[in-house]
Amino acid sequence: MRCFVVIYGAGAMLAVSTYKSSTHPDLVSRLKGSDISKIILMEVPLELAKSRYGELFGAVTKRLGPDEFKILDFNGASVFNKFGFAEMGSPMMVEF
Repeated sequence: MRCFVVIYGAGAMLAVSTYKSSTHPDLVSRLKGSDISKIILMEVPLELAKSRYGELFGAVTKRLGPDEFKILDFNGASVFNKFGFAEMGSPMMVEF
């Protein structure tokens, strides 16, 4: 399981996924929106996300099936208030 920040044209969100990679082609195609042509992905350690989101993290992750993702936080300001850049992985830039 992976957790990552998705930065896109209208803001940012935090997603949790059972895909083997944050750049898996099926996951990237599902993240792509009709007006979105570029995203930046930054992984967040699972234990850190779990500690910052508590019960919500558990509720969301227990509903995940294989090769699936769920949005843990749609509010970009909330995501950036909970995690510093030093806590996130290197940015992965994806252009569609």
